[in-house]
Amino acid sequence: MILSFWRLIMRACYPSAFRINKIALVGARRSGKSSLGNTLLGWNAFQPIFGIESVSKLCAVGLTKLPSGKTINVVDTPGITNSKDQAVVNEIKKSIVYLNPGPHAFLLVMQPDRSLQEDIKALKELKNVFGDSFLQITIMIMVCRNQICHENSSLMDIHEFIANSACKEIIEAYNLCGKRIIAVDNRRRTSSRRKSIENKY
Repeated sequence: MILSFWRLIMRACYPSAFRINKIALVGARRSGKSSLGNTLLGWNAFQPIFGIESVSKLCAVGLTKLPSGKTINVVDTPGITNSKDQAVVNEIKKSIVYLNPGPHAFLLVMQPDRSLQEDIKALKELKNVFGDSFLQITIMIMVCRNQICHENSSLMDIHEFIANSACKEIIEAYNLCGKRIIAVDNRRRTSSRRKSIENKY
């Protein structure tokens, strides 16, 4: 259920996590932001298409209501590769407007096999847009959980993966955001992703 995923996010956060209900999804192109947003909301608010070009050119907003009655607002932003692309930057900045007065948390979506290329560049460009301080309210989300493995193919703890396999730029961001990180298998069917999260947590 949706609530299980939110509890997972809360465990990765600070004590005030229960107040989080405004989320902005940020990251590189084709990082899995839209699929993650759909998992978070529990319905297909965003259209994930896996291809050469980035799918989201504009911000999209999705809403859902938890059993408690709490409304969750999620904004899916365009993938960023160049902060000089003013059209993309303007759209990403709209996440602040849509979640007025601003998001309670940014979810920085990454993939383990891309952290030496697109994700590092996206991280740099996001710092150009929001400043380094945006990491203070950021939770890192590593999708493709099934790829984070030991040599014997057993799943590796995400914190162990960061310590032993991530590049220095990702480790630095991990530390700056207070080591808040979650690993999810975001390429499976939504129901399977939720079941996996419930079984683990």
